[in-house]
Amino acid sequence: MQRVIEEAQRQGVRMAYAALPPPQRAAFLADQELILVSDRLDLIQAAESGAHELGHCYYGDRCSTREAEERAWIYAAKILIKLEPYMRAELEDPHPLMIAHRLRTTRRMVELYQQHHLHDQALAAPRDIFGEFDDEDYFEDAMPHSLRSEPRFRCGFVA
Repeated sequence: MQRVIEEAQRQGVRMAYAALPPPQRAAFLADQELILVSDRLDLIQAAESGAHELGHCYYGDRCSTREAEERAWIYAAKILIKLEPYMRAELEDPHPLMIAHRLRTTRRMVELYQQHHLHDQALAAPRDIFGEFDDEDYFEDAMPHSLRSEPRFRCGFVA
């Protein structure tokens, strides 16, 4: 839930618990810059619902359409799951339900993260995130990085 609160602060939106009528889990009140989360949800459900509403806030959604809902769920997965904890959880057990359990989120969020964010975040990660540079015998010129697809140029010569 901490990531959701930090993202709300970053976006300048207030969050509060409220007695919302079932089955409503959360609501984004754009005119008040306020997200209400149902007080009957557990912490995981509250984080997921709050992150979803932050997606509506981020994209400026003022009505619920199929596209807006899907976009908000994808945004929620990006807020709730970060690459390094995800990688550690996946190494222990790659099943989405087990990853969700370790990350204290839902299988739905893990699957959305895998489909929409994992590839981009892994490619944007620092080069040593997979341990390539931990080996003392590593020589950059002798062993090119496994993700490098283009030749490197140094002083006009191909390296």
